[in-house]
Amino acid sequence: MEIGKQLEELVKSYSPTTLVLEKAFVSARIGGGGVQTALRLGEARGMVLAVVGSRVKTILELSPREVKQGIAGHGAAGKEQVARMVFRLLGHQDLEESRAAEDLDGTDALALATLGALKGNDSPRRQLDRVLGR
Repeated sequence: MEIGKQLEELVKSYSPTTLVLEKAFVSARIGGGGVQTALRLGEARGMVLAVVGSRVKTILELSPREVKQGIAGHGAAGKEQVARMVFRLLGHQDLEESRAAEDLDGTDALALATLGALKGNDSPRRQLDRVLGR
């Protein structure tokens, strides 16, 4: 429930108009923990949708391939390539080499948010500046 409270605070602070989620994919390999992973992922997504979904105008659900295509130009782009393009799109080329490999999950999230902003006809730079309080 702590996640729900934190989400509520973020929604109050930033008043988002769009929620962007990555389409879920869970492997169903035997013995791979796929069922437990799917349950936990479903719980987390349900919490996000319950807290944020009713407070935004638009909910976008994008596949990893769509994000890679939209950010890097092809759906089979590697995480490092996506990270470099995110930094370029957000006007932070100075950070792209030093930070691209540091937190690839974080840059995946930025890529998802950036593409969501582009699809929502809002400047990703303006949205990022608003979130960062600039």
